Amino acid sequence: MRTMATAFAFIFIMLGIVLRFVAHLAEEAVPKLGFAAFQSAAAGSYSPDMYAMDLSGCYGLGAASIWIGILVLLLAWQDLIRLFAKHVLEESKKRGQIGGE
Repeated sequence: MRTMATAFAFIFIMLGIVLRFVAHLAEEAVPKLGFAAFQSAAAGSYSPDMYAMDLSGCYGLGAASIWIGILVLLLAWQDLIRLFAKHVLEESKKRGQIGGE
């Protein structure tokens, strides 16, 4: 179960990263493509605002996918995270006692 949850978590995280990357790429490329179209048509005036796109939904979906992936990953590995935290706390207590003598 943990392996499958981990795989799905990483898939969600990668999906979010790809969504955000593609959205940013489109947001940067579309005004440049519009400028090239205006140059080839040689008509009218060009304004980057004419090609501005609102991709906030895509950014939000990407962020939600990343956060869901992180949450699933933390839930799948919570017992090992607790053991690690307990071990670190015990080691820090030991080092604190040794250093205080």
